Amino acid sequence: MHQFDKSIFIAFNPHDSESVAAALLQYQQHLEDGSAFRKQVFNIEFVALENNSQRRLQLSDIRDETLRAYVRDALSLTPDGYSESSHEAIAEDDPVYISEPIFFALALQFPQLQEQVIRCARSIVAYARDNNDTDDMWRDDMDVFGAEALYLLARSDLNNLPLLAQFFIPYWDDEHAGEYHKFLADIVHRYSWCREVISAYIWCDNDQFRYQMFGHEWGSDTHYQPLGEYLRANPQEYLWFKQALQERLLDTPKMMVSIHNNEEAHNPVLDFYLTLLPMDGDRFDDEDCAEFAQQHFIHASLEDEALDLQNRIQAQSSTPLFCYSASDLRSQESMEREETRGDGLRMVKPLILALPQGEALWQYVYDGSQQDALQQLPVTELAPLAKKAAPEFYRDLQDELIFGDSNKDICDDLFSVLYSVRRELQSDDEDAEDFADVLTSDSEEQRARQYLRLLDIFYRVLGQDEFPDSMRELLVDDDELLTTAEYFRRFSRIPAEDQEKALQQKVLHSLLSEFCDMDERLGKALLQRAQQLIGSERTLANPASWADDAAQSELEIGHFTLMAFILHNDWQQNFADEQTPVLAEYLQQDSLWLKAANLPLKRFDIEGGHYCPEGRGMSTEQVQLFRDYFCAQQPLLNQQQMIGLINRYAHRDDCTRRSSLSFNQFSELQNGYYFLNDHDDDYQRILLICFWLQHLPLPCSVPAKRIWKLMVALAPIRVTRLVMQAFSDDSYDVEFADVLQEINHYEALEKAGINRGYLMAFQLSQCQPAYHTEKYISWLDQYAAIDDADTSMFGSRSRKLAQELQHGLRYINEADKIQFYRLLELRHPRFSYSNNDELQHDFRYTLKRNLRLSLKHWHSILASESGSSQLDCDSKVLSKKPLRIAADYHTREDFVPGDMTWLGVWLVEDMGDDYEIFAGPELQNAELKNCRGNVLLFKGGIDRAQILARANELLDSEACLQQLHQQVLNYLDGNAGYEQTATLAEHYLLGEGLELQAPEYTMTGVDSFIWLLDEEQRDRLARLFFNNNYRGFKLVRDTIVQGYLSDQVKQGKMSFSDMLEADEDDNEEQAAAFLLLWLLRLDIRPEHILLYCVKNRQFEACRHYVIALANDGLLKSCAAFLHTENRATLVEMLAEQNNGRSFLSIFAKDKARKIRDIVARFIG
Repeated sequence: MHQFDKSIFIAFNPHDSESVAAALLQYQQHLEDGSAFRKQVFNIEFVALENNSQRRLQLSDIRDETLRAYVRDALSLTPDGYSESSHEAIAEDDPVYISEPIFFALALQFPQLQEQVIRCARSIVAYARDNNDTDDMWRDDMDVFGAEALYLLARSDLNNLPLLAQFFIPYWDDEHAGEYHKFLADIVHRYSWCREVISAYIWCDNDQFRYQMFGHEWGSDTHYQPLGEYLRANPQEYLWFKQALQERLLDTPKMMVSIHNNEEAHNPVLDFYLTLLPMDGDRFDDEDCAEFAQQHFIHASLEDEALDLQNRIQAQSSTPLFCYSASDLRSQESMEREETRGDGLRMVKPLILALPQGEALWQYVYDGSQQDALQQLPVTELAPLAKKAAPEFYRDLQDELIFGDSNKDICDDLFSVLYSVRRELQSDDEDAEDFADVLTSDSEEQRARQYLRLLDIFYRVLGQDEFPDSMRELLVDDDELLTTAEYFRRFSRIPAEDQEKALQQKVLHSLLSEFCDMDERLGKALLQRAQQLIGSERTLANPASWADDAAQSELEIGHFTLMAFILHNDWQQNFADEQTPVLAEYLQQDSLWLKAANLPLKRFDIEGGHYCPEGRGMSTEQVQLFRDYFCAQQPLLNQQQMIGLINRYAHRDDCTRRSSLSFNQFSELQNGYYFLNDHDDDYQRILLICFWLQHLPLPCSVPAKRIWKLMVALAPIRVTRLVMQAFSDDSYDVEFADVLQEINHYEALEKAGINRGYLMAFQLSQCQPAYHTEKYISWLDQYAAIDDADTSMFGSRSRKLAQELQHGLRYINEADKIQFYRLLELRHPRFSYSNNDELQHDFRYTLKRNLRLSLKHWHSILASESGSSQLDCDSKVLSKKPLRIAADYHTREDFVPGDMTWLGVWLVEDMGDDYEIFAGPELQNAELKNCRGNVLLFKGGIDRAQILARANELLDSEACLQQLHQQVLNYLDGNAGYEQTATLAEHYLLGEGLELQAPEYTMTGVDSFIWLLDEEQRDRLARLFFNNNYRGFKLVRDTIVQGYLSDQVKQGKMSFSDMLEADEDDNEEQAAAFLLLWLLRLDIRPEHILLYCVKNRQFEACRHYVIALANDGLLKSCAAFLHTENRATLVEMLAEQNNGRSFLSIFAKDKARKIRDIVARFIG
């Protein structure tokens, strides 16, 4: 059976109209009651009934040649296309599912069934529009149901075209269900813009599909005459179009893609007008769309004609001209439904009551009585029962389950299905009163038992051998409601004979499976369970009992990890028995260290390996040397040589941007290696093995110690985290409830050779200033001893610890390090930026990285400097004049944008009567529209030699970066002027792509330093970026409250500890006022400040600034800088303030209709 084979068969006689009619009715009923689909996949196949047997439908069953041709045409438009070999003769086991269009064609052969066919087609459309999501419409992995059937219905009678158009819903996944726009485009090519085809346009709510009736995707190229051009040329048809659109919207509002919080943003008529014509700009750019809408159409602008018509239609209706799908409305209702504590129990109780002896079962849940009802409970298919008896539970069940709703599916996801119930039964006594009406209890312990008894019922009724392992982790590790043995005794089928031994083996194998699960790290709970189990029965420590056939089962890394853990524990407790030498012997195996070597090699470039460029990988000899270091008693390479090998070939866990820019995302000094952060085991088990074995008086300690030292030298902070997470009380952060345990673990790592400075810095990085305030302050104070002149023993020790901490800070995440230094200055002002050479280095390093991320490609800099136009090769501008290649054309294969070698850059001069291409990659002819890349179009009379010379200079991106970096540093130090620096930044830096923030949360950006810099440098940096580009406000976007609070501490208005504990939300208003005062002092461009205020209209200071700007007569000129949506917000800000309405007249004649309508709403 194939994945998409159907389980519902509608059998009929293809040559009997009554049989076909019955099949149509049956199909319609399946569509209307939702049973036509199973887990979002169409589940119906139409089959021919002949001689009391069924067979698959064939195209040859269609006797009408025209209808058969229509079906072939329809199939050719689907993603899979039409294939004679696949579609003309369909075998019984072929994964081909085209019975629906064949069935429709057969039905259309009977004229008397036309109305019934149309009714069935309407049900297809209704299903699609009810769900508004192609994810609910799949027929197989490539195609959706319904489209071919509706297409051939439309081809047989164009009056049915609106049904096909309506089927193409707004929320269409054109990435996975591509090609379906071809159905309507095909209709246009066949029948032109007749009224029936225009009706299809009017009834199609998918904006992109409407546009693609004549256009290519969202580009400006077209494959047919745009409908807008046709309407311009045929005024009478335009009148009819407007009337037909009005009738359609009054009959059926336009369905929107999804529910929008701001319903005023919906302009359904404008949506239809915006797809009438091709557009040169970006359809997804608000300003490009606004400019496009303002072009003249027939009587006025496209926007004005659309909104005038919309207003006329809306005046005739008391309901909106747009709507949402029923599915979207159900989802919204579900999200808005306030969850009340006890809802989970209220949903599950009807299901339990519907089971045999349901009342007794619910009594069992309550107090544990009525156990006979539980013992007698038969296996029951839960989904059908829930659908009938507990519809709300069934609804949640369908939301949670992905692959099906069989009992096995429910069992596999039982944690999610019962999530609410679990949360409720973990409530305290006060909260439990909220659901006392459904299940009473008087203690948390009683509720825990009730939860377990509810699981007893699900275990029996689902009929599975065991719950999934995630349920064991939940009940044993997370909630600690059961021991592992108790869990398996309760929720697994253990043979009656020798039950205790079988149970013990089950617990052991559960433990081993977790140790061997290389997708997860080891944690404290697992280690404790291992210690308890082995401590209760020492024979289980013998690896011979760890597999069904120990002699033939290869031991895994997880097995060796458990051995090392047991042996280390024994050594610590000075304990030995007959298992001790057995474990030691197993750990002598060479296979352990070979596995330790092979595991990281999966993340290395190896010659001949996948994705390894030729000549860039490790040779066979180097791989052997790498393994030799792990396995040999005296390896050929020393540690430094191994580090060199690793740094050269190991995959780096770097931050990558713009496809080719890579940065260390942890710190400048600690590299990131993918094998230590592969989102699976992260090499933790090998690290733990080495950590535990290196001190043992055994031969295995030699390679263990060598590998441990290597890993610590490579990544001391990462190694510390991975090892400490195995002992931490938290599954992610390294936290300890017992301070003495914490001290012991860190001391053990120090004894194992990790420098104390690394350990202190790591501990500091685990502190959050707002949550561990006292502890964090103690770290700051400890560091402050670094310049203490006390020469006593205690003073010297404190100074040494501070120096070690300083060293360790260089290796932790940049973000944690810079946060520490920022807070250090506030706590101890002598540690300022100007007095910290290391901090100044970090700023220069970060600034250079942000400038690198923001640097334009060479040709964009050249365009900015020269004032040339930067165009795409297929720009219509280039088609306005003939193109020719210069006689002295300079072929430059290096004229590409950055590392995008598949694109080219051509330099073109406007010669007046034609365009002359004078430099760029090789050209066969002067047709640039067939090239890929960019064109720089220069005005006539340029000095080409000078342009080419400058291009050569700009191709050296490193030199450009160095020039800009040094210029900015000189400017910040007061050694370069603002104007010169601002001009260079304008030419060299991206606009929309300006990066001032950290590329990753572990890293720093220039914005991380803004409140660390000395005031004069801070002001210079802010003035440069705030004025250069509005996106320069990224410099303070996420840190303005931090800056305000820091200022409060510096002024003595707030204590340091109060600042650490302050809630940022409570200080946003004051921070906004603080920022605006700063911006005004710096003389920042008022239009940039205005945009900031519009985007932060919730702050009183921003509203006051807008009024002040208006009073100064600058509002109109500054508002011209804003895009339409932001101008609309500005007008609303004015209207909301009593002293602002008098300025609304400034926008009465705004070019955007939306703005004029807002003004009219307030002042008439």
